[in-house]
Amino acid sequence: MNSALMILRRRRTHPEIVVTSSSEEGADQPSLEVRDPGINPEQMCDIRQRWNHLLHAIGKLEPRLRAPVEIQLAEDLPLKDIAGALNISVAAAKSRLYRARTHLAKRIHGQKRVTVGSDW
Repeated sequence: MNSALMILRRRRTHPEIVVTSSSEEGADQPSLEVRDPGINPEQMCDIRQRWNHLLHAIGKLEPRLRAPVEIQLAEDLPLKDIAGALNISVAAAKSRLYRARTHLAKRIHGQKRVTVGSDW
């Protein structure tokens, strides 16, 4: 089982290159097609726009909801440490983060009723 997993890991780190021969007349060499696993410029622009929109929406939150979100984004601390930094209980920090996510989802998606998970 470990050998099979190692083979799969190697395949992920060393992607295969597809070489196809062209059937066009006068094509002496096969064409080489290499896929770029990265995101394209259009996707990068979309990600930046969404991120800027999210930061703008966070900035409009009331301060008691904005603080735990900013701490979580900036420092990626566990809930206990966020509560300690704000001098509130863990339950209060959890509640504020949930309310902030709900407000952000409403602002960003323009929906009245939104289900918010633990992930951004």
